[in-house]
Amino acid sequence: MKDGINNHRADPSNPNQSNQLVSAAKQMYSDLDSKGESFPPYGFVQTLRTLHPQFDETDNQGRHMQQDSEECFNCIMQSYENANMRHPFGDEDVNLIPHLFNIEMKITQPPTEENEEAKTIIEKAKELRCYIDNNNKPISHLLDGIKLSLGDSQRMNNLPPYLTINLVRFFWKKESTTAGTSAGKSKILRSVSFPMVLDVYDLCSEELKQSLDHGRKFENRLREEHDEKMLSGKAEEDAANKAAAEEAKAKSKDKDVKMEDAEEEKKETTKKKSKVLPPTINDEVAYRDHGTGLDHGKYQLLGVVTHQGRTADAGHYIGWVHSTGDEWYQCDDDFITRVKTQDILNLKGGGDWHMAYMLIYRKIEICQGDVV
Repeated sequence: MKDGINNHRADPSNPNQSNQLVSAAKQMYSDLDSKGESFPPYGFVQTLRTLHPQFDETDNQGRHMQQDSEECFNCIMQSYENANMRHPFGDEDVNLIPHLFNIEMKITQPPTEENEEAKTIIEKAKELRCYIDNNNKPISHLLDGIKLSLGDSQRMNNLPPYLTINLVRFFWKKESTTAGTSAGKSKILRSVSFPMVLDVYDLCSEELKQSLDHGRKFENRLREEHDEKMLSGKAEEDAANKAAAEEAKAKSKDKDVKMEDAEEEKKETTKKKSKVLPPTINDEVAYRDHGTGLDHGKYQLLGVVTHQGRTADAGHYIGWVHSTGDEWYQCDDDFITRVKTQDILNLKGGGDWHMAYMLIYRKIEICQGDVV
Protein backbone atom coordinates (compact mmCIF):
# COMPACT_ATOMS: atom_id res chain seq x y z
CA MET A 1 0.00 0.00 0.00
CA LYS A 2 2.74 2.44 0.97
CA ASP A 3 4.67 1.69 -2.23
CA GLY A 4 1.53 2.23 -4.29
CA ILE A 5 0.90 5.61 -2.63
CA ASN A 6 4.51 6.76 -2.93
CA ASN A 7 4.76 5.71 -6.59
CA HIS A 8 1.42 7.22 -7.63
CA ARG A 9 1.62 9.93 -10.26
CA ALA A 10 -1.66 11.74 -10.72
CA ASP A 11 -2.71 12.74 -14.23
CA PRO A 12 -2.75 16.58 -14.16
CA SER A 13 -5.46 16.62 -16.81
CA ASN A 14 -7.74 14.51 -14.58
CA PRO A 15 -9.58 16.63 -11.99
CA ASN A 16 -10.23 13.56 -9.79
CA GLN A 17 -10.30 14.90 -6.22
CA SER A 18 -9.36 11.49 -4.82
CA ASN A 19 -5.79 12.19 -5.96
CA GLN A 20 -5.65 14.84 -3.22
CA LEU A 21 -6.03 12.21 -0.51
CA VAL A 22 -3.30 10.06 -2.07
CA SER A 23 -1.00 13.12 -2.19
CA ALA A 24 -1.78 13.89 1.47
CA ALA A 25 -1.03 10.27 2.41
CA LYS A 26 2.25 10.44 0.49
CA GLN A 27 3.27 13.54 2.47
CA MET A 28 2.22 11.87 5.72
CA TYR A 29 4.40 8.83 5.00
CA SER A 30 7.30 11.12 4.11
CA ASP A 31 6.92 12.94 7.42
CA LEU A 32 6.77 9.62 9.31
CA ASP A 33 10.03 8.53 7.70
CA SER A 34 11.87 11.81 8.27
CA LYS A 35 10.62 13.44 11.48
CA GLY A 36 11.45 10.66 13.92
CA GLU A 37 8.79 11.77 16.40
CA SER A 38 5.02 11.84 16.74
CA PHE A 39 3.07 14.56 14.96
CA PRO A 40 -0.61 15.25 14.23
CA PRO A 41 -1.44 14.36 10.59
CA TYR A 42 -3.38 17.58 10.00
CA GLY A 43 -2.94 17.57 6.22
CA PHE A 44 -4.31 14.07 5.70
CA VAL A 45 -7.22 14.53 8.13
CA GLN A 46 -8.27 17.88 6.65
CA THR A 47 -8.14 16.48 3.12
CA LEU A 48 -10.28 13.53 4.23
CA ARG A 49 -12.82 15.91 5.76
CA THR A 50 -12.92 17.98 2.58
CA LEU A 51 -13.57 14.94 0.37
CA HIS A 52 -15.98 13.32 2.86
CA PRO A 53 -17.78 16.13 4.75
CA GLN A 54 -19.50 13.73 7.15
CA PHE A 55 -16.18 13.53 9.02
CA ASP A 56 -16.17 17.30 9.48
CA GLU A 57 -19.31 17.38 11.63
CA THR A 58 -19.02 19.28 14.92
CA ASP A 59 -21.13 19.52 18.05
CA ASN A 60 -22.67 22.71 19.46
CA GLN A 61 -19.33 23.56 21.07
CA GLY A 62 -17.43 23.33 17.82
CA ARG A 63 -15.68 20.05 18.60
CA HIS A 64 -15.47 17.40 15.91
CA MET A 65 -17.89 14.56 16.58
CA GLN A 66 -16.78 10.94 16.77
CA GLN A 67 -17.33 9.00 13.57
CA ASP A 68 -17.47 5.32 12.75
CA SER A 69 -14.03 3.77 12.04
CA GLU A 70 -15.40 1.23 9.57
CA GLU A 71 -17.11 3.99 7.58
CA CYS A 72 -13.88 6.00 7.64
CA PHE A 73 -11.85 3.02 6.44
CA ASN A 74 -14.25 2.41 3.56
CA CYS A 75 -14.18 6.07 2.52
CA ILE A 76 -10.37 6.08 2.45
CA MET A 77 -10.28 2.85 0.44
CA GLN A 78 -12.87 4.22 -2.01
CA SER A 79 -10.85 7.40 -2.53
CA TYR A 80 -7.68 5.39 -3.12
CA GLU A 81 -9.52 3.19 -5.61
CA ASN A 82 -10.95 6.21 -7.44
CA ALA A 83 -7.44 7.66 -7.70
CA ASN A 84 -6.55 4.53 -9.71
CA MET A 85 -3.21 3.81 -8.06
CA ARG A 86 -1.41 1.41 -10.41
CA HIS A 87 0.97 -1.32 -9.32
CA PRO A 88 2.62 -4.19 -11.22
CA PHE A 89 1.67 -7.73 -10.20
CA GLY A 90 3.21 -10.40 -12.39
CA ASP A 91 2.61 -9.42 -15.99
CA GLU A 92 -0.29 -7.13 -15.13
CA ASP A 93 -0.54 -3.48 -14.13
CA VAL A 94 -3.54 -3.31 -11.79
CA ASN A 95 -5.55 -0.85 -9.72
CA LEU A 96 -4.01 -1.56 -6.33
CA ILE A 97 -7.05 -1.36 -4.01
CA PRO A 98 -9.40 -3.74 -5.88
CA HIS A 99 -6.52 -6.14 -6.36
CA LEU A 100 -5.69 -6.23 -2.63
CA PHE A 101 -9.16 -6.13 -1.08
CA ASN A 102 -11.95 -7.00 -3.52
CA ILE A 103 -13.99 -10.11 -2.70
CA GLU A 104 -15.98 -11.68 -5.52
CA MET A 105 -19.22 -12.86 -3.96
CA LYS A 106 -21.11 -15.55 -5.84
CA ILE A 107 -24.79 -14.97 -5.10
CA THR A 108 -27.48 -17.51 -5.90
CA GLN A 109 -30.85 -15.92 -6.62
CA PRO A 110 -33.91 -18.18 -6.18
CA PRO A 111 -36.30 -18.47 -9.13
CA THR A 112 -39.11 -15.94 -9.21
CA GLU A 113 -41.40 -18.00 -11.42
CA GLU A 114 -42.36 -21.63 -11.64
CA ASN A 115 -40.06 -23.87 -13.76
CA GLU A 116 -37.42 -21.13 -13.69
CA GLU A 117 -33.86 -22.06 -12.69
CA ALA A 118 -31.96 -20.29 -9.96
CA LYS A 119 -29.60 -17.57 -11.21
CA THR A 120 -26.09 -16.83 -10.04
CA ILE A 121 -24.46 -13.42 -10.17
CA ILE A 122 -21.07 -12.07 -9.08
CA GLU A 123 -20.91 -8.94 -6.93
CA LYS A 124 -17.88 -7.15 -5.49
CA ALA A 125 -17.38 -6.46 -1.79
CA LYS A 126 -14.46 -5.15 0.25
CA GLU A 127 -15.29 -6.80 3.55
CA LEU A 128 -17.06 -9.67 5.20
CA ARG A 129 -19.48 -9.01 8.03
CA CYS A 130 -19.87 -10.89 11.28
CA TYR A 131 -23.39 -10.66 12.68
CA ILE A 132 -23.49 -10.94 16.46
CA ASP A 133 -27.17 -10.62 17.38
CA ASN A 134 -29.07 -13.61 15.95
CA ASN A 135 -32.69 -13.21 17.06
CA ASN A 136 -31.88 -13.75 20.73
CA LYS A 137 -29.38 -16.51 19.83
CA PRO A 138 -26.14 -14.52 20.08
CA ILE A 139 -23.01 -15.47 18.17
CA SER A 140 -19.88 -16.36 20.16
CA HIS A 141 -17.32 -17.02 17.40
CA LEU A 142 -16.26 -15.03 14.36
CA LEU A 143 -16.78 -17.75 11.75
CA ASP A 144 -20.32 -18.46 12.95
CA GLY A 145 -21.21 -14.77 12.61
CA ILE A 146 -19.79 -14.58 9.08
CA LYS A 147 -21.75 -17.67 8.05
CA LEU A 148 -24.89 -16.06 9.46
CA SER A 149 -24.32 -12.90 7.41
CA LEU A 150 -23.74 -14.84 4.17
CA GLY A 151 -26.67 -17.19 4.64
CA ASP A 152 -27.07 -20.02 2.13
CA SER A 153 -27.03 -17.80 -0.96
CA GLN A 154 -23.62 -16.07 -0.80
CA ARG A 155 -20.15 -17.57 -1.09
CA MET A 156 -16.66 -16.22 -1.71
CA ASN A 157 -15.50 -16.87 -5.27
CA ASN A 158 -11.87 -15.69 -4.81
CA LEU A 159 -9.28 -15.20 -2.08
CA PRO A 160 -8.11 -11.56 -2.02
CA PRO A 161 -4.59 -10.91 -0.65
CA TYR A 162 -6.13 -9.07 2.33
CA LEU A 163 -9.44 -9.82 4.02
CA THR A 164 -11.26 -7.18 6.06
CA ILE A 165 -13.94 -8.29 8.52
CA ASN A 166 -16.38 -6.00 10.30
CA LEU A 167 -17.93 -7.24 13.55
CA VAL A 168 -21.36 -5.61 13.45
CA ARG A 169 -21.51 -4.28 17.00
CA PHE A 170 -23.50 -1.12 16.30
CA PHE A 171 -27.18 -1.16 15.38
CA TRP A 172 -30.23 1.11 15.43
CA LYS A 173 -32.46 0.39 18.43
CA LYS A 174 -36.12 1.25 18.08
CA GLU A 175 -37.99 3.32 20.62
CA SER A 176 -39.64 1.28 23.37
CA THR A 177 -42.52 2.78 25.30
CA THR A 178 -42.56 -0.27 27.58
CA ALA A 179 -38.93 0.11 28.59
CA GLY A 180 -39.09 3.88 28.42
CA THR A 181 -36.13 4.12 25.99
CA SER A 182 -35.82 6.34 22.96
CA ALA A 183 -34.59 5.30 19.52
CA GLY A 184 -30.86 5.54 18.91
CA LYS A 185 -27.62 3.83 18.05
CA SER A 186 -26.68 0.98 20.40
CA LYS A 187 -23.69 -1.29 20.85
CA ILE A 188 -23.50 -5.07 21.31
CA LEU A 189 -20.92 -5.80 24.00
CA ARG A 190 -21.00 -9.58 23.64
CA SER A 191 -17.74 -11.52 23.59
CA VAL A 192 -16.93 -12.86 20.11
CA SER A 193 -13.72 -14.90 19.82
CA PHE A 194 -11.61 -14.78 16.67
CA PRO A 195 -8.62 -16.89 15.56
CA MET A 196 -5.07 -15.91 14.69
CA VAL A 197 -5.40 -18.08 11.57
CA LEU A 198 -8.82 -17.97 9.90
CA ASP A 199 -9.87 -20.86 7.65
CA VAL A 200 -12.45 -19.58 5.12
CA TYR A 201 -12.86 -22.87 3.20
CA ASP A 202 -16.48 -23.30 4.35
CA LEU A 203 -17.27 -19.77 3.13
CA CYS A 204 -16.14 -20.50 -0.44
CA SER A 205 -18.05 -21.47 -3.58
CA GLU A 206 -17.81 -25.06 -4.77
CA GLU A 207 -15.59 -23.99 -7.67
CA LEU A 208 -13.17 -22.23 -5.34
CA LYS A 209 -13.17 -25.18 -2.94
CA GLN A 210 -12.05 -27.46 -5.76
CA SER A 211 -9.07 -25.21 -6.50
CA LEU A 212 -8.16 -25.11 -2.79
CA ASP A 213 -8.32 -28.88 -2.33
CA HIS A 214 -4.90 -29.36 -3.93
CA GLY A 215 -3.26 -27.00 -1.39
CA ARG A 216 -5.13 -28.55 1.52
CA LYS A 217 -4.05 -32.09 0.51
CA PHE A 218 -0.47 -30.83 0.27
CA GLU A 219 -0.82 -29.28 3.75
CA ASN A 220 -2.11 -32.59 5.16
CA ARG A 221 0.85 -34.43 3.63
CA LEU A 222 3.29 -31.96 5.23
CA ARG A 223 1.56 -32.42 8.57
CA GLU A 224 1.79 -36.20 8.32
CA GLU A 225 5.50 -35.99 7.45
CA HIS A 226 6.07 -33.65 10.40
CA ASP A 227 4.18 -35.97 12.77
CA GLU A 228 6.29 -38.92 11.60
CA LYS A 229 9.48 -36.94 12.29
CA MET A 230 8.22 -36.00 15.74
CA LEU A 231 7.47 -39.63 16.56
CA SER A 232 10.90 -40.74 15.36
CA GLY A 233 12.69 -37.90 17.15
CA LYS A 234 14.10 -36.60 13.87
CA ALA A 235 12.22 -33.29 14.07
CA GLU A 236 14.24 -32.16 17.11
CA GLU A 237 17.47 -33.11 15.37
CA ASP A 238 16.47 -31.21 12.20
CA ALA A 239 15.49 -28.13 14.22
CA ALA A 240 18.78 -28.21 16.13
CA ASN A 241 20.80 -28.60 12.92
CA LYS A 242 18.95 -25.72 11.28
CA ALA A 243 19.40 -23.47 14.31
CA ALA A 244 23.10 -24.34 14.55
CA ALA A 245 23.61 -23.61 10.85
CA GLU A 246 21.93 -20.21 11.18
CA GLU A 247 24.02 -19.31 14.23
CA ALA A 248 27.23 -20.38 12.47
CA LYS A 249 26.31 -18.33 9.41
CA ALA A 250 25.67 -15.24 11.53
CA LYS A 251 29.10 -15.59 13.12
CA SER A 252 30.98 -16.50 9.93
CA LYS A 253 32.78 -13.14 9.96
CA ASP A 254 34.54 -14.10 13.18
CA LYS A 255 37.50 -16.19 12.02
CA ASP A 256 38.33 -17.31 15.55
CA VAL A 257 35.17 -19.36 15.95
CA LYS A 258 36.21 -22.98 16.48
CA MET A 259 34.35 -26.16 15.65
CA GLU A 260 33.97 -27.11 19.30
CA ASP A 261 32.26 -23.74 19.97
CA ALA A 262 29.77 -24.40 17.17
CA GLU A 263 29.05 -27.84 18.59
CA GLU A 264 28.49 -26.35 22.04
CA GLU A 265 26.13 -23.75 20.57
CA LYS A 266 24.23 -26.52 18.80
CA LYS A 267 23.71 -28.33 22.12
CA GLU A 268 22.64 -25.09 23.79
CA THR A 269 20.17 -24.36 20.99
CA THR A 270 18.66 -27.85 21.39
CA LYS A 271 18.20 -27.21 25.13
CA LYS A 272 16.51 -23.86 24.48
CA LYS A 273 14.18 -25.33 21.87
CA SER A 274 13.01 -27.97 24.34
CA LYS A 275 12.02 -25.24 26.81
CA VAL A 276 10.79 -22.34 24.66
CA LEU A 277 7.65 -22.66 22.55
CA PRO A 278 7.85 -21.29 18.98
CA PRO A 279 6.00 -18.01 18.35
CA THR A 280 2.34 -18.22 17.42
CA ILE A 281 2.96 -16.21 14.25
CA ASN A 282 5.64 -17.35 11.80
CA ASP A 283 6.83 -14.19 10.02
CA GLU A 284 8.27 -16.16 7.13
CA VAL A 285 4.84 -17.63 6.38
CA ALA A 286 2.75 -14.56 7.26
CA TYR A 287 4.69 -12.13 5.04
CA ARG A 288 5.73 -14.45 2.21
CA ASP A 289 5.19 -13.01 -1.27
CA HIS A 290 1.90 -14.20 -2.73
CA GLY A 291 2.25 -16.61 -5.62
CA THR A 292 5.18 -18.56 -4.15
CA GLY A 293 2.99 -21.27 -2.59
CA LEU A 294 -0.40 -22.92 -2.87
CA ASP A 295 -3.68 -21.39 -1.69
CA HIS A 296 -5.37 -23.47 0.99
CA GLY A 297 -8.02 -21.06 2.24
CA LYS A 298 -6.27 -19.64 5.29
CA TYR A 299 -5.56 -16.10 6.49
CA GLN A 300 -3.23 -14.73 9.19
CA LEU A 301 -4.44 -11.95 11.50
CA LEU A 302 -2.17 -8.88 11.27
CA GLY A 303 -4.32 -5.92 12.35
CA VAL A 304 -7.24 -5.07 14.64
CA VAL A 305 -9.32 -1.93 15.23
CA THR A 306 -11.04 -1.87 18.61
CA HIS A 307 -13.69 0.31 20.22
CA GLN A 308 -13.84 0.93 23.95
CA GLY A 309 -17.04 2.27 25.45
CA ARG A 310 -20.66 1.31 25.88
CA THR A 311 -22.25 3.68 23.35
CA ALA A 312 -21.91 4.04 19.59
CA ASP A 313 -21.50 7.83 19.60
CA ALA A 314 -18.70 7.96 22.17
CA GLY A 315 -15.77 5.92 23.39
CA HIS A 316 -12.31 5.44 21.92
CA TYR A 317 -10.84 3.67 18.88
CA ILE A 318 -7.40 2.02 18.99
CA GLY A 319 -5.31 0.22 16.36
CA TRP A 320 -3.33 -2.97 17.03
CA VAL A 321 -0.69 -3.91 14.44
CA HIS A 322 1.49 -7.00 14.20
CA SER A 323 5.25 -6.39 14.48
CA THR A 324 7.11 -9.72 14.51
CA GLY A 325 6.57 -13.16 16.01
CA ASP A 326 4.32 -12.72 19.04
CA GLU A 327 5.07 -8.97 19.29
CA TRP A 328 2.34 -6.44 18.45
CA TYR A 329 2.01 -2.65 18.64
CA GLN A 330 -0.91 -1.04 20.46
CA CYS A 331 -1.44 2.34 18.75
CA ASP A 332 -3.40 4.59 21.11
CA ASP A 333 -3.17 7.99 19.39
CA ASP A 334 0.52 8.91 19.79
CA PHE A 335 1.13 6.38 22.59
CA ILE A 336 2.67 3.20 21.15
CA THR A 337 2.99 0.16 23.43
CA ARG A 338 4.33 -3.34 22.80
CA VAL A 339 1.89 -6.16 23.56
CA LYS A 340 1.74 -9.92 23.00
CA THR A 341 -0.44 -12.17 20.86
CA GLN A 342 -2.48 -13.21 23.92
CA ASP A 343 -3.36 -9.54 24.49
CA ILE A 344 -4.80 -9.48 20.96
CA LEU A 345 -6.92 -12.57 21.57
CA ASN A 346 -8.29 -10.87 24.69
CA LEU A 347 -9.89 -8.17 22.49
CA LYS A 348 -12.96 -10.36 21.95
CA GLY A 349 -15.26 -8.11 24.01
CA GLY A 350 -17.72 -8.89 26.74
CA GLY A 351 -17.14 -5.92 29.06
CA ASP A 352 -15.64 -2.45 29.23
CA TRP A 353 -12.25 -3.42 27.76
CA HIS A 354 -11.26 -2.71 24.15
CA MET A 355 -13.24 -5.00 21.85
CA ALA A 356 -12.55 -5.93 18.23
CA TYR A 357 -14.61 -4.02 15.68
CA MET A 358 -12.53 -4.58 12.52
CA LEU A 359 -10.07 -7.38 11.73
CA ILE A 360 -7.46 -7.33 8.95
CA TYR A 361 -6.21 -10.72 7.74
CA ARG A 362 -3.51 -11.51 5.15
CA LYS A 363 -3.71 -14.55 2.90
CA ILE A 364 -1.10 -17.21 3.64
CA GLU A 365 0.04 -19.96 1.29
CA ILE A 366 1.46 -23.39 1.94
CA CYS A 367 5.01 -24.22 0.78
CA GLN A 368 7.38 -27.16 1.00
CA GLY A 369 9.18 -27.05 4.34
CA ASP A 370 6.37 -25.32 6.26
CA VAL A 371 5.77 -26.79 9.72
CA VAL A 372 2.00 -27.18 10.07
